[in-house]
Amino acid sequence: MRAAAHPEGRRGAQQPAMCAFPAVVLMGMGLCLALSGCGYHLSARPALPGGVDFVSIPVLENDTPENEAGVVMATALSRRAEAEGRLAGRAGGDARLVGRVEFVRASAAAFPSGVRGAGMYALTLRVRLRLMTEPGGALLKEVVVTEREPYLAGRDPEETEAHRRLAFERLCARVADEAWSHLTAPIQD
Repeated sequence: MRAAAHPEGRRGAQQPAMCAFPAVVLMGMGLCLALSGCGYHLSARPALPGGVDFVSIPVLENDTPENEAGVVMATALSRRAEAEGRLAGRAGGDARLVGRVEFVRASAAAFPSGVRGAGMYALTLRVRLRLMTEPGGALLKEVVVTEREPYLAGRDPEETEAHRRLAFERLCARVADEAWSHLTAPIQD
């Protein structure tokens, strides 16, 4: 059986049309909020000295017993340069960011009562970086950054080492951020 048609039309009295303007405005505002919430921003990228556009970052020299310190630090610097749109591709850039990991030190940071040994440790990292022209190797800027990162002792040596490794990666990322902000800061005469 077919349902009987409504005597006044499809769904009763005709409804007024909705205005599209508020919907467009709300969608635009939502897009702006979404973009600002994810870290996207419309601004010029910070300038590097000497008009450098793209930087290549080789593995840093490592003066420490931390086997992969030069690799981990170069990776953190590369991520930072890539986030700024400054990392050179395979063809190379107009500058190289070379450097060395001068030291990585671990020390006890806290001795809570009732606990045998340290409850918290800290890593200290110092990196020296030089921004050099490519080709030619003229020094554009030199930066030295030293930072410290705490980490908790684990229940056993393996867990403590895992905490130390994660702290080292966080520390390298923070040193990379700090170094990049120094590299893009105006040179003081």
